[in-house]
Amino acid sequence: MFDAHPLPHLWGPSPLDTSVRNYSGDVVTRVITPPHQARPYEEYMLPSGFLEGEWNLDVLSQEGINKMKEIVVDITTTTAAL
Repeated sequence: MFDAHPLPHLWGPSPLDTSVRNYSGDVVTRVITPPHQARPYEEYMLPSGFLEGEWNLDVLSQEGINKMKEIVVDITTTTAAL
């Protein structure tokens, strides 16, 4: 997706109820944040605490609203520059 994307960042919010984990990809460096976390054991089920606490941003909180606004501003600003 990096090669076909005209904007400098890719955004990928991953919601669970009102909680969200935001992924971002830098097109120039090709770095995705937060980084991929591999399954501890491919042949077994995931441990119950795998990725626990990773969906810690509540979109209904002021912090969550600010983060969503930050993402929208980034997208609209960079899109306008195209």
